[in-house]
Amino acid sequence: MKSLPILIKVTIALTILLIGWGGLTTNTFSGMGCGDDWPLCHGGLFPDWTERDQVVEWTHRALALLVGGFLSVIVALSARIKGLRRPVLASLVLLLLQAGLGMATVRLETASIVINAIHLGIAILFLCSLVILHEYVTSKNGKSGGETIVKLTRWVAIIFFVQIILGALALHAKFPHEGWVGAATPLRHTHATLGVVVLVMAMILSARARRTGTRGLVAPAYLLSSLSGIQMFLGFGLLGMVPLSYLHALVAHIMAAASLIALVVLLMQRIPKGCPLAKVCIGRCPTDKNGA
Repeated sequence: MKSLPILIKVTIALTILLIGWGGLTTNTFSGMGCGDDWPLCHGGLFPDWTERDQVVEWTHRALALLVGGFLSVIVALSARIKGLRRPVLASLVLLLLQAGLGMATVRLETASIVINAIHLGIAILFLCSLVILHEYVTSKNGKSGGETIVKLTRWVAIIFFVQIILGALALHAKFPHEGWVGAATPLRHTHATLGVVVLVMAMILSARARRTGTRGLVAPAYLLSSLSGIQMFLGFGLLGMVPLSYLHALVAHIMAAASLIALVVLLMQRIPKGCPLAKVCIGRCPTDKNGA
């Protein structure tokens, strides 16, 4: 079904945008812009377009609804395709958890640094599940091409996920009302340190993936290298070391992080079957010139 991979790609792009917009919503304190109404906004379908907080929060919800709509179509189209039940179910469960947590936060007015971090974590996992689903759909045998997961990609993904969550905690910890001000500096330092570790590991992974010569690995590997550099530049911007608008740099930083972990998961899925780490290191793993 040719339309299914396209729908998944669009949903991945919308999810990355949603994650970035979520960062904007939190850091402009617009999370309660629509009051305690959910899914309505102060009792109406649309916000007061003159109120920034309402517009930002309403747009966040609209993007989430759009992602949910696309996933519903994907679920419907995947229902009769053998081998897709588990990845589709994983995406659906994660999206429902994300929506439920968002609803509970609004209804109970319980937004906090921990809940925001969990909210982001589930969003990242949902994004990764979409990438895996895409690889299931586009592979010829209906199975992931990365059944033998290379240790390097696995560790990059894990460390990157932890770094993103620490970044969210560090970002929210600077707000006095959270009561975590004392933890802001060590969290920020840990986040930055892991950022350097992830950058180095991502560059190594990118170089090794390119050396395999396998179609389906080279383009993501180049993107991984480029985005890693952009991500570091944006990080400098957030620290005031580069003249960038803080909010613009923040949203771009979050979206780049989401894109990077999606690329790592993509590479994880496309590493040729039976390719041990030792062979990846010297660029001699089995290749499939017809794609992975």
